Amino acid sequence: LNSDKISSNDIRNYLISGGEHPSRLFPECFSGEDPEAALTYEWRLTIKMIISYLTASQLEECCSRKSFRMKCDTSLRIWIDVLFIDQLSTNIRKCLEESESVYRNAPFHLALSSSTLCTRAWCLFEFAVRHKAGKRSVMVKSLLEYNMPELRCESVVASGRSKFFNEMNATVKDDLDKIREEIIRSFGSSDAFDREIMVMLLDVL
Repeated sequence: LNSDKISSNDIRNYLISGGEHPSRLFPECFSGEDPEAALTYEWRLTIKMIISYLTASQLEECCSRKSFRMKCDTSLRIWIDVLFIDQLSTNIRKCLEESESVYRNAPFHLALSSSTLCTRAWCLFEFAVRHKAGKRSVMVKSLLEYNMPELRCESVVASGRSKFFNEMNATVKDDLDKIREEIIRSFGSSDAFDREIMVMLLDVL
């Protein structure tokens, strides 16, 4: 297992090809209890990159910066979508509903800062669901951000960028279409969604 190279996109492709689920290969890394935190992140990030955000020191820095009270050690139970959403399912709406339930109800929501985080459709959907539920999100910085510019969060608010709905991207086009449908159903309009995202960003960045 090369953590320097494997990303969530690779895990998804592995599962689609019939590979055994990681929960069977690494049962010690999984729990049957409810998650304490839901994670929002770009699937291009490798396992090594993701770990660089979730060290005790990075979580403590995040909690201190935002006056956020949360357990900051490796026992924190984190929900990671690629591992808990059925990657073989073709029912995108069902996957969105499952995801929405987790991001709405989890005690905490952690977002891993990266340069194009706020262009990704699934990430924006997760942010908006959380904010609409009246719950906070916090942005976590990577230990590697100074050496890897792609792990720094773009200055979305400073640039005045606000057309998230129209400019969002997804690896799978059908995902993008279904996410936009779900956003309109949930938020009423693309403008309402864009406003929701901007308000959230003002709080977490």
